[in-house]
Amino acid sequence: TTYCSVGIVYIYSLVPNNGVYGQDLSENLQLFSGLDAVLNYFRNSSNPLAQKILHTFESDCIYMTPPPIPDTTDARRKAFIVIEGNHRPSRDALGMKLTKMLEGRYLNNPAPCLIRYLQELLPNSVLRRAYYVLSLYASDFNTRVQLSTGRSVVLNGCWLDQLTFSLLKTYGQTPLPSVSSQMFSWPTDLLQPDLIFFLSMPDNTQNRASLGWRRPQTWQNRSMELYRQLERRYPIDIQHHKVRPDVLYNQVIKKLGPIRDVIREKTMEDTQEAMFLFSGFQRVFEYFKNNSNPLAKRIIETFEKDCYPNKTLHMPMEKTRRPFIVIEGNGHTSRDLVGKNLARKMNARYMLHPASCMVQYLDVIPKGTLLRRAYYVLSLYAMSFNVKAHLSTNRTVILNGYWLDQLTFSLIQTYSNTQFPAASSDVYSFPEELLPPDLIIYLHLDDDLRSIRPNVNTSSPNWYTRALNLYESLKTRYPIVVEKLYGDDRVTTEVVFKHIKDKLSSTRSIFVQDYEEVSQVLKLFTSLEDVLSYFRTNTNPLAREILSTFEQHCISKPDPLPESRKPFIIIEGNNKTSRDIISTRLSREIDALYMKHPAPCLRPLTDSLPRGSVLRRAFYILSLYATALEVQQNLANSPVLLNGYWLDQLTFALIQSFPYGRLPAVTSSVFSWPVGLLAPDVIIYIN
Repeated sequence: TTYCSVGIVYIYSLVPNNGVYGQDLSENLQLFSGLDAVLNYFRNSSNPLAQKILHTFESDCIYMTPPPIPDTTDARRKAFIVIEGNHRPSRDALGMKLTKMLEGRYLNNPAPCLIRYLQELLPNSVLRRAYYVLSLYASDFNTRVQLSTGRSVVLNGCWLDQLTFSLLKTYGQTPLPSVSSQMFSWPTDLLQPDLIFFLSMPDNTQNRASLGWRRPQTWQNRSMELYRQLERRYPIDIQHHKVRPDVLYNQVIKKLGPIRDVIREKTMEDTQEAMFLFSGFQRVFEYFKNNSNPLAKRIIETFEKDCYPNKTLHMPMEKTRRPFIVIEGNGHTSRDLVGKNLARKMNARYMLHPASCMVQYLDVIPKGTLLRRAYYVLSLYAMSFNVKAHLSTNRTVILNGYWLDQLTFSLIQTYSNTQFPAASSDVYSFPEELLPPDLIIYLHLDDDLRSIRPNVNTSSPNWYTRALNLYESLKTRYPIVVEKLYGDDRVTTEVVFKHIKDKLSSTRSIFVQDYEEVSQVLKLFTSLEDVLSYFRTNTNPLAREILSTFEQHCISKPDPLPESRKPFIIIEGNNKTSRDIISTRLSREIDALYMKHPAPCLRPLTDSLPRGSVLRRAFYILSLYATALEVQQNLANSPVLLNGYWLDQLTFALIQSFPYGRLPAVTSSVFSWPVGLLAPDVIIYIN
């Protein structure tokens, strides 16, 4: 054809005068001109592997007449998007996330029907290149099938990706053909994508080998430059390889929204429907149940299964209950630091929103959508349950961000250019299914401090003013304290703690340094009888289950240890990962039995215990005795290496109990080894 003739003449004029090299180059690039060219290559090849690939393509890859799809001018057609670039791991990860957002189908090249042959092909061979080009047509068929069923398609690597690789491999350091050349004309028998994302890894990225980088920097630079030039011919969007998936999604909406049927959740600016989500659990629950988006269905399934268990929690009486305090405000870093400082000072449980059971969906829900707002609201009910669980174990809770924080954000998005509803409006009515906080601390980062603090968003100062004014107006309805952030977060912590004491001392049991509770915890370390006494007098059903399990499955009467017994070694330290690795390797070196704490007979109960509670501490101490019995059973025949023991648990409890004050002197009876607990021969502390 004319195309092939022009291509051959052009190629020979650009490459060294080498007959073999020129022939390979001609053959390579002819493959990209259309399906007939690549099929002719396979049909004329005497290589048995080439014949097997051709047979598989014709029998397994094109298994029916390609289905019809809407015309390119039809806005009802779903989107066909290609992810390419010089950093393959990012292409795959971002491609899959974008596919979820579009409710589409993610496809890879080579196509699944041909993937079995990939390892058999010699690197840099013409057959390998022909295989990749042929696979494009298998992927093209799969794309058409998906589009015909009303699904968008995201394909990892297409025609331009393969052509670029072949050109850069062949031309080396010599100039490439002009992008206006016929060489870059898309084959007429191959579906052209609606949008091509090129993910670029910059030159200064370190550790390329660990990131999947194989080729020299010159390849990377030249590929990006070629795509920049090709933006004049094709719908290419160049992005950094660490771009967030929601940025790609927003680009799809922006570029393809008017011409393709892409999923588009209602934006916060377009609707006030988000306001109804805040009125109660039933509203947000119905939103998810009636939403056909598969991602919405997975979120509600996760919520029902993992976040909102059907358990009855026994809350303490009002005046004996620990406080539930919410930290909000416009300085996200500072409110996190202040919240953590308060939690340490008050021996409280510090929690973040969204709930941990739902955080897996945070990165895949597009920003600015109603689905994302509903996700955050639903998570509030999971957080409320978690707060109740900790309060039921007599633990103060500090929560970073709650209902009013989410409502404020939604209001500012919805009423961007108009006044908020009056403070008396039903919009601000707290849902009855959520546990109301005892105190809401709003930390305001003023303009002077914001200007000198790093990493603070200064793009919308109006947002800060409107949020502050809203919280000030709602003081008449909710227990809100507005406090400015000081330059030192420790100073802010002390100021906030004074507010807590002033506001809640008469209605809540505020922990500063509860020496009675500290004494109760430390007494557990003195003997088995003391820890058993704690469980026998505890009415908590979980405590009774632990005691029953210990008595039925953990107690045994091992034989007395011989004088010539094997050594009992403890590994402890301040880095769990390091001590795990060292313990495992050392046990192999000395042929020792390696054991971990808590004991296997009690380990299944670990996850059900609230963190930071006396019950959890007592559980770990009781488990020491179960572990000791198991150790004693094995010392006659083998050295035993145990990862963490009594002193490890005691140290943790002391640091938790005395976060600010001095620890007891080492001569204190607190450090006396418990009666009846097997003592180790040596304790190795990994620092």
